[in-house]
Amino acid sequence: MGDFPASWFWGSSGVISSLGGESSVSDVQDIQGATTAAAAWPSANRAVAVAFYLDQPATIVKASWINGGTVNGNVDVGVYDEQFHRLVSSGSTAQSGASVVQTVDIADTLLKPGTYFMALVSSSATATFDRSSIDLVLTRCHAHVQMATALPLPSTFVPAAPASSYVPTIVLHMQTTV
Repeated sequence: MGDFPASWFWGSSGVISSLGGESSVSDVQDIQGATTAAAAWPSANRAVAVAFYLDQPATIVKASWINGGTVNGNVDVGVYDEQFHRLVSSGSTAQSGASVVQTVDIADTLLKPGTYFMALVSSSATATFDRSSIDLVLTRCHAHVQMATALPLPSTFVPAAPASSYVPTIVLHMQTTV
């Protein structure tokens, strides 16, 4: 399996993001002209999941998020299928490094074309992360879900309507499988 070819497949970067064109909230961001900034996690152990769509098979090999200026507690990042069954996660990982991208290895996981959810959870309500804050009503309409208590990420995500408009920057690093 090679790295991504140039622009025909998620650009030349080989990544997809919770705030990128593949995600369910990207249209809302475009409408609102939303920008990102660091902010405290909405509440301890709350998981946030954002839908995304793949039109080509790809293998996820790493995942990242962007830490804000305050790091505290543990984080878990993962991917769920359309029925909210966990496909892969990093496991509980100490948040490390203020104002940096934190990248973790995950088990290489093949995703076929379809709809998935990328999820992030933090054990700390004081830890800060890069995020977009978009209209809560629009967020609920665009397959953005939350789970009140979910660290580590559970094998089955029990989705609930978002209690906040917090959409963290989550990045999945991919390789092509075609």
